Amino acid sequence: MDKADITMQVKKWSDGVTHHTKTIALIPAAGSGSRLPGISGSKEMLEVAESPASDPRPILQHLLMRLAESSLHQIVVITSPNKLDILNYLGRVGAEPSNVSVELITNSPSVIHTLSSVVSRFSHDSILMALPDIVFQPGRAITDLQKAWPLCRADLLLGLFPTDRPEKSDIVETHADGGVARIRVKDSSAPNGHAWIMAMWTPEFTRFLAEWLQNMPPENSDPQLGDVFIDAIAAGLTIDTIRFPAGKFLDIGTPDDLHRLQTIGLGGSGNEPEAG
Repeated sequence: MDKADITMQVKKWSDGVTHHTKTIALIPAAGSGSRLPGISGSKEMLEVAESPASDPRPILQHLLMRLAESSLHQIVVITSPNKLDILNYLGRVGAEPSNVSVELITNSPSVIHTLSSVVSRFSHDSILMALPDIVFQPGRAITDLQKAWPLCRADLLLGLFPTDRPEKSDIVETHADGGVARIRVKDSSAPNGHAWIMAMWTPEFTRFLAEWLQNMPPENSDPQLGDVFIDAIAAGLTIDTIRFPAGKFLDIGTPDDLHRLQTIGLGGSGNEPEAG
């Protein structure tokens, strides 16, 4: 999808409106994989295939391949010094793409903590965030998200994919113009809809994320990015979306989804994204 297509589909965005030109991709890969008992090594290094006919490769490699297709200034993998298989893999492949770097964090309790450990270094940049335990189609989704970004006037842009399992996803309800009306975080009572699985944001949201974590109640032992997005809306930040109506994704964070991806894959392929 080219720039003209996006402009026609998103009336509230105007040509010539630009965000910060330097874009940094952050990949939070410091989790313990506690929902996958018995696995050997890091969950990001589990080998899966998008279909039974395709070759299996580490989940992290799936994402790095997609990021390599985008015009990014730097790709930062944030991981634990104990995850030697990830560190060895990144060293073995010779940091391909060539702009991949590694940042280390010890004992990170959540994705928010992992991201916050490095965002201050990129406080003037646009951030693209993608999760390394999700396999998705179409493969060009990250590229399309980044193409939409220069036209987006919002503080945060979410890439939405359809899901029939709201208990495992953050369901994003939108206005007619694509702005976010409500986010339901892993709510089993929510109807099937679209879930966010990737995001881009401005330095303004980076600052909000850091402040949110600093002011987080100590009893919140499992903070979710969806909760940060909800509070960002309440604080007056704006969130827009780009939908992939025939997209597919699978989070391999639980044994049943890992088995599904290792046996039948995602199947099919998504069609054109739909902004808003």
